Amino acid sequence: MKKLAMLATVLLMGAAYMSGKALATNELTKSGNPVTYALHAFATTHARETGFEVHDWSTLSRQFESESTIRHEATVLAKGLGLTSLKHYEHIDAHDHVFLWSGTFHAANDPATATVEIASMRFIDAPSQTVLIERIVKNTTSQALVPLSYDAIRKSVLLAHGDLDINVMLFGSLSGQLSTSARAGIVLNVLSAVNATPAGTMTDSYTTSTSAYASGAAPSLLSGAQPVNLQVALHENSYKHDTRVLVGSPLITVEY
Repeated sequence: MKKLAMLATVLLMGAAYMSGKALATNELTKSGNPVTYALHAFATTHARETGFEVHDWSTLSRQFESESTIRHEATVLAKGLGLTSLKHYEHIDAHDHVFLWSGTFHAANDPATATVEIASMRFIDAPSQTVLIERIVKNTTSQALVPLSYDAIRKSVLLAHGDLDINVMLFGSLSGQLSTSARAGIVLNVLSAVNATPAGTMTDSYTTSTSAYASGAAPSLLSGAQPVNLQVALHENSYKHDTRVLVGSPLITVEY
């Protein structure tokens, strides 16, 4: 049952991200630093930071790779990241080969949780695909590990000859359950501070989410014809009676 639960989690996470990728074509710009961009944007919200995630989803090949190949490559990359306390999960069938290492990433004496996953998929009506998914995540009030995590994942993806597709996300909270207008005001302040132009906004009684673009500031995605390299979201947390704040460059990669 534990393996089935983990498989469901892996596939749901993959499906959610792939659905976003289907709507946005990667347009990786060589200039700009997403870490600096995301940190600057988050600081402008004046939220209390509670954690971060650095996440990469890269295509490695358009082939259906063998079980032994993905296991070997995932192991090499996990060791390259210096992960300890390793645990593995695998799912092998006629259409899906998945191998995942989870463990502890160590940098600046500040351990974080990390995963290295390679998934090879065979489709009926589309070319086969093998992807690399790497993630470092930590609940923390310190920002010191964010650039170190980004650099580590960047080197790892390049070692695997993957196309760099890294998201940097910070999350935290503001006191009180903010009104729709108050949330909108915070988003506008962020966009002004980072010289970004809004590309689209979704808002309701509980959530405000805005995507935006600043030329050359960080790698971007094309959403339709519109480049995007920043997403800011504020969501009312009725359990803690505060407002959750998330900032991602180019996207937010977790639920909110």
